[in-house]
Amino acid sequence: MRFILTRALLVLVCLGLFSLSPALAGAKSGPQEPMGNLVVILHTDDPASADAAIRIATVAAARGHKVTMLLRVKGIQLALKDTNYKLNGVALQDKLSAFMKAGYRVFVGGGCMNLSNISPKRLIPGVRVGVPDSVMGMIFEKNTRIISQ
Repeated sequence: MRFILTRALLVLVCLGLFSLSPALAGAKSGPQEPMGNLVVILHTDDPASADAAIRIATVAAARGHKVTMLLRVKGIQLALKDTNYKLNGVALQDKLSAFMKAGYRVFVGGGCMNLSNISPKRLIPGVRVGVPDSVMGMIFEKNTRIISQ
């Protein structure tokens, strides 16, 4: 009787492990979503919203997506050297800089900068001024998703 119980338990354990193995393999193999482009558009200077947008962009980039951030209207303030936007003691300009140093792009709307009389000299290093060709090109590129905050 003990032999039968031991074998039954062993069979159940093996069945359980085999049924879990695809889930475990999927967890190890990386993201399951289709790879594509992501444009994160940020039009606010609210620190919590900006931090969330930067985190979304960073996670998507780490998962293998081609990610670009586009700062518009008040969001441009986050890319200026002479502003002090912080969340939990961390400067959002530093987070944007780290994002760019990892190889990802940050654009500011050129038209928005002109309307606000903001000089490109005020931008933190690495931020690019968007022009219609570059902005429309990235937004309408095939397999692109857009998140706007």
